[in-house]
Amino acid sequence: MTYQIEISNRAAKQLKKLSADIRDRINEKILELADNPRHSGVVKLENTDNK
Repeated sequence: MTYQIEISNRAAKQLKKLSADIRDRINEKILELADNPRHSGVVKLENTDNK
């Protein structure tokens, strides 16, 4: 299952300001989140609600 990742306009503008190599690395990680938003090593924070 692939999830849809939405980026705010403000975040998109900030990404555009970055150099191409850094922007590509960030975009790659964002796309990885769409495929697997809860990869191994993620731990639920204590005393929090699932909101």
